[in-house]
This record gives sequence, structure tokens and C-alpha cells, in this order.
Amino acid sequence: MTSSVSIDSVLALCPPNHNWRIKVRVVRLWIADSYTGDNKPVSMELILVDQYGGKIQASIRKILFRKWAEVIVEGNMYVMTFFHLIPNMGSYRPTEHGFRILFNNKTNVIPCESSIIPRWGFTLKDSEAVNGDVVQPEYLVDVLGLLTAASELRTYIKDGISTRMLLIEISDEKGKVECALFGDYADIVSDFIAANANEKPVIVFQLAKIKTFRGKNVLQNVMKASRVIFNPEIAEVISFMDRISIVDFKINEPVGKLFTPKPALPMFEDFMNTHPKKSISGLNETAEDGLFIVLGKVVGLLQDDLWWYFACKCHRAVTYDDGIYYCAGCFKHVMDVIPRYRIKLEVSDEVDSANFVLFDYDAQYLLMKSCKEVLAYVKGNSMIVQSLTAVKLGEEKDLSQCPSISAEVSDPDVLTPSLGDGPSYAGCSGNLFKRKVVDQSNTVSGVGKLKMKQVKLEEE
Repeated sequence: MTSSVSIDSVLALCPPNHNWRIKVRVVRLWIADSYTGDNKPVSMELILVDQYGGKIQASIRKILFRKWAEVIVEGNMYVMTFFHLIPNMGSYRPTEHGFRILFNNKTNVIPCESSIIPRWGFTLKDSEAVNGDVVQPEYLVDVLGLLTAASELRTYIKDGISTRMLLIEISDEKGKVECALFGDYADIVSDFIAANANEKPVIVFQLAKIKTFRGKNVLQNVMKASRVIFNPEIAEVISFMDRISIVDFKINEPVGKLFTPKPALPMFEDFMNTHPKKSISGLNETAEDGLFIVLGKVVGLLQDDLWWYFACKCHRAVTYDDGIYYCAGCFKHVMDVIPRYRIKLEVSDEVDSANFVLFDYDAQYLLMKSCKEVLAYVKGNSMIVQSLTAVKLGEEKDLSQCPSISAEVSDPDVLTPSLGDGPSYAGCSGNLFKRKVVDQSNTVSGVGKLKMKQVKLEEE
């Protein structure tokens, strides 16, 4: 007997109605970890597609996802009912749907079968779209093409953490897209190339994020969400091979070598040769925005200003709103916030001086402690403030001898930053500039043994 209960289209889902009934395939499933870097799972994330190709993301929060961990399987199909819909917001959204499904205690999931729901749910973008301004960078994309070149597998270091990195080139009939792969994704592609050395495979890079590097769009993987597929037997690949049959890609030859500059000296020389050098007085007098190179020494710490702030997981400062925090970047109230550095320093070059702002990444690089760790330690101990004052631009102050800190930063006597519309710089002399370390210290010829940081400075 055929059921008379209707099935709703995924693309039709919108509040305030909650009586939806959808029949979908789970084309992607992953467990999302906390943004604090502690690898604690916070939710189960699903990408669902229906028979019409409509896609929507579904989230199962930590308190519920264990219930579904062994029930919902990637690739299987289900009828889903009794769920909430919330706005689909934030950076790197897996679908372009205006809403996202949120499971609740009453959500019902029943296994089913269908021969007309797509297996992969690809929404493919060609190289022309990715390299241009057609695709909005807040959405993840799928690309398909030939793997035409790859770099050597190397180690990438950020915030003191080492990660494997591989650069690859994906080509189609309209051009090529450069991609940066990290961690397990780099290993998977590197191992495949080594095992299939005599041909260029067709590769699908699913759920990749678009990043801009030196004015060019580059794709990167999103940990646990992205997927790399080689030579899938799908209609899209057959169509692609037909289109490139007239293009000389030399398919039956090895993947080419993607040569990239070594990360140390060439990057330093490029930075030093690309951006103008200014004295502090010249920096104070300039009316233009941009990146400048300045050699100076930290001579003081502005202790009358707050040296940290609360931030959302997207790194934007949050404001306090009626007992909860609000992130203007994510356009929503957030529960999880983390402290980040904003240290104001007085810098001098013996002719003039100015106030500079040292933000979280650089401060952590110099102090070798996260802001959270320092806040947990600083209560009742003045050593940190003295150490902050002693840090010189171009020197490395070792705070690693501080005892290991595991305490949560929840003491109201410690967490007391201003949570208004933003920091006030009233009363600060000189201009305020952002500083960004882009490489390791290097000895500059002609300046003896003085260490000089490569920095980006832009007006606050």
C-alpha cells in the first residue's frame, strides 16, 4: 500500500512551520571539534540532499549526537521529521540554503530506500568561477578536474604546531585552481600520487573553502568536512573527459611538479622588497593605508589599557548583551568565547615613537603562552606584567618556565574586560598600527647581530 503522506522538498524548508517531512540521503557526515583546539567533539554535522538536488546542512549538538552516532550512516537514506530550522549563517557554509536543520529530542529518523536521490550531491564549480568573483567565499565549493601538478610534501608550522602540507593544481578546460591541503588530506593525495605514478587522475575536491593569498583565490580543505575522491565512476566525470578530449593534458603521463619557493629566505626577501620602509616619524606623518616595514624597539607597555578581550570562535570581538555575548561577525549570540591578546606597546626608533597593538598570534608567539594560560596564571602574580614590559621587538622572551596551567579562565576577578562597542584609544599618543609577523626572525645584513621581525603594519 502506498503511503499518502507527502514528502517536502528540501528547498522549500523555512520557518515558522515545523511540520516538515523530508526524504534525503546523507552525502557527508563528520564530527565537528571545538574551535579551542582541544579536539573535543561538539556536534555531528550532516549534508543532506533530496531527489531534486536540494541540499541542506543538519546539526546534532553534543548532548544528542551520541544518540544518532550509530543510527545515521553516511551514504544512507532516511525520512526525517520533527526538527527545528535555524538561519544558515557564518563563514564557510557547506550549503547555500537559507536555513539549517537542528535536531531536537523529538526528531524522528527512519531508514528508507530511493533510486533517484543523488549519491554524492556535488555542486561543481569550474576553475573560471573559483578564480573569479562569481563564487561567494563564505560558501564551500566542489571542484572537479585533472590533478596536473603537486608539490613535495612538507611541514607547515603555525602557532607552534606542525602540520603536513601539500600544494596541488587541479585543471579543467577553462583553467586551473591551486589548492593547499593540510594534515591527513595532504597524506592521502601524496600517497595516491606515489602509488599511481604513471597517470594524471581525475580528482573531486568536495567542500573546499576559498581563501585569498597574494590577490589570488586558493582552495583549502576544511578539517573533517572536506573530501577528496579519485576517479569516481559518475556521470560528471564522463562528461568532463568528453570535454577535455580536445585539450592536450597528457593524461597518461605522471603528475607534474609544482615548484614553490622555500618558506624562509625567499618569503623574507619578497616581503622586504615589496613593501616600503619607513621611520616611525614617517609612519606618523603618512596619510596612506598600507603595509610598511619599521625597525624599532619596545620601550614601554601601556598598562592603563586592557591587554586582552573576549572573542568569538571566528576571532571577532564580542559584546556583552543582556547576560550573553553577541558576535557581529557571525550575526548571532554565542556561548563559547575565548580570551585573546590585544597588547598596546610604545615603540621607539630613537627619533620618534608611536603606540603599536600586538594582537593574539604575535603575542602568543613572543610569550609562548596563550592568553587563556596567562590569565589563569596572572592572578596574584605580577611576573607576567613585568615580562610583558620586558619583551622587545625582535627579541624572544622565554616564559616557558612558567608552570603548566590547566585551570579554566572563569574567575570573575580575572575576566573583567570592557565589553562595550570596542576599545577606546582616547589619550593614547601617536598612531595605532596592527602588527603581523609573517616569518621567523632573520639577521639583517648591515645591522650586525640585531634580529629583525618581518612585519605587516596597517593603520588601526
